[in-house]
Amino acid sequence: MIRVWVDGSCRPNPGKGGIGIVFEGDKMSYTISEKCPGNRLFSNECEYLAFNWALSEILGYGFNNEEIEVLSDSEMLVLQMLGEKEVDKGGKYVSVYLEAKELIKHFPNLTIEHIPREQNAEANLLASGAIRVWH
Repeated sequence: MIRVWVDGSCRPNPGKGGIGIVFEGDKMSYTISEKCPGNRLFSNECEYLAFNWALSEILGYGFNNEEIEVLSDSEMLVLQMLGEKEVDKGGKYVSVYLEAKELIKHFPNLTIEHIPREQNAEANLLASGAIRVWH
């Protein structure tokens, strides 16, 4: 099993963004902290950028058939990925949402779970740290 914590952040909102990802498992165990390209990103957009980066990373290693558990403190992202919340088709982050929907098709054993913010502290710190690189 590969467990992945994802978080996206921006300062201000909209503003400069960063992502934080924590991979934990016997096949992958490392972190990613990266700034997002652009200066007018929204926090929801950054959440999806982190989610997509994490899935792309796993797919790139060919581990997509493993049991994958993605944990996020973004209730919106989780509910939208589970099909329980509508996406504004004219919204700012629709393109990254559509990319996420395409990516999850490659993961037959994927679960996505909403967690409280305090359980996502490491990914949040990584995302916030990536933003500080901008300043």
